[in-house]
Amino acid sequence: MDLSGNKLTSIPPQLGYLINLKELLLFDNQITVLPPELGFLFQLETLGVEGNPLSEPIIGLMQKDGTQGVITYLRDSCPGL
Repeated sequence: MDLSGNKLTSIPPQLGYLINLKELLLFDNQITVLPPELGFLFQLETLGVEGNPLSEPIIGLMQKDGTQGVITYLRDSCPGL
């Protein structure tokens, strides 16, 4: 799914229900926070977030551990788990 360059400021948590999603491209938007529900995207291979004003720890995790590091962090921070 390519949502790049759409001036998005947020991502709906419901995207976490797309459990078969393998690629989520969010390049060049205005997203500041990724919803923890994206942690349920177990099959996600590519998460493209460059060009967004995201803060730590997402930026550091993406640089260090890539997509899987971010997905694990989001899953671990999801309330109710």
